Amino acid sequence: MDWKTARRLDLAIWVLPTGQGFEIFGPQHARRFDFGWPVVAFDVDNVAESRRELEAKGVEFTTDILGAHGGRVWTYLRDPDGYLYEISEPWEWRRADGAVPPGADPPAERIACRVRGFPWMAIRPRDFEASARFFGETLGFKTYRLNPERDFGHFLLESGEAIELFGSKNAHAEVTGGPVLGFEVDNVVEARKAMEARGVEFITETRGLEPGARARAYFRDPAGFSHEICAPWTWP
Repeated sequence: MDWKTARRLDLAIWVLPTGQGFEIFGPQHARRFDFGWPVVAFDVDNVAESRRELEAKGVEFTTDILGAHGGRVWTYLRDPDGYLYEISEPWEWRRADGAVPPGADPPAERIACRVRGFPWMAIRPRDFEASARFFGETLGFKTYRLNPERDFGHFLLESGEAIELFGSKNAHAEVTGGPVLGFEVDNVVEARKAMEARGVEFITETRGLEPGARARAYFRDPAGFSHEICAPWTWP
């Protein structure tokens, strides 16, 4: 896809050092799908087989299988709260000739911080038990911590990323609904200073600065969604 086509579709794609892709769909593109919140994609070996298995477990899919043989293949599904996710087959994001308009790459002095990857996401489910079953049983993620009394769940993917659930009894006010993304940076304090200097609104203090803790801080993007910058961390 060349950049003129991407512009017409209101589409932009960035690739992180981890190989993860990050896409923005503007009104001309997003109106095709009822996104509502950020959408997270999960890699599976075979989309068609995984879809059949998930549909047999009662999972609702909202699109046909999209893409083409030899290219990227994906399809959208909903969790028990109605939040949208994607399952897709592994794909190497490559920048094609003509895909980016001249001058679109910012000079180094304009870059506030370098995001290394997306190690974490969180949601606030309306039905905590149903969501815990969905991620732990239906999708088969490893249960790392589960505390129904606190409405808190923590699941791990095989690739090391974490998913956390904060239910109605959990006072984690920064997570208000659909997926909140964690952006990994080398130094949270320095990244926050650089982002604030460029007008980014932070909604919490910087937490986890004590030794042995996970440094993090929440901010809002231009669309009003909450996200987190966080230090590199390996879940023990």
